[in-house]
Amino acid sequence: MSSPDREKEREMFKRIDSFNLKQKKHAEKVEWIIREVSKLDDMRLNRIIHQIELIKDN
Repeated sequence: MSSPDREKEREMFKRIDSFNLKQKKHAEKVEWIIREVSKLDDMRLNRIIHQIELIKDN
């Protein structure tokens, strides 16, 4: 493999690694949100949903 091809390959792998890192961070945030929501009782969840609906409607 020629040197320019190797550079292209390295750049491609850097981009893939960067994308994977971003995906992992997003997945960690989603997991955290799921854990926190599971701790809430129904009354709190209903209030949060109501607030989200109000914000969405505006």
